Amino acid sequence: MTDKPSTGYPSCRAPKAGPTVVMSGDIAVQQISIHGQSLRVAIKHGSDKQPPLLLFNGIGANWELAKPLLEASKSTTAIIFDAPGVGGSPRPLLPYRPSTIARLAAGLVTKLGYAEIGVAGVSWGPSRSNSRINILNFAGGWCSRRRPRVSPWCQQAFR
Repeated sequence: MTDKPSTGYPSCRAPKAGPTVVMSGDIAVQQISIHGQSLRVAIKHGSDKQPPLLLFNGIGANWELAKPLLEASKSTTAIIFDAPGVGGSPRPLLPYRPSTIARLAAGLVTKLGYAEIGVAGVSWGPSRSNSRINILNFAGGWCSRRRPRVSPWCQQAFR
């Protein structure tokens, strides 16, 4: 489904026969089905020299709210999706928990062909991670009284 360049990380090119890809500037937007749930996914392509950055938007926020963040990504591939029932992702048949979002995200990462990713987000708060995640960085955004700390790895992604 994805090409695997010799540099190590697969590029996120849309398959030749598959979902329709709509471009929003240099961001590819497409519907991808994960575990029977259709998700609207936006991908800003970067270099293949480091793992991509999977972004989690705030609860109820669509990917367009994070568009400036994706556009600022220069060297790292950035991926974000609308949670079920938000933006272009249809409502799920049953209510879901944060663990459902984690399973959908893991399924998306697998479907895109990545073995390792970085993760950053707003509002969800830190949760459990596994060996596929090399950086876990969450900021409280406007809900936080403290100034969020951004890891050097995430800072590098936007240079």
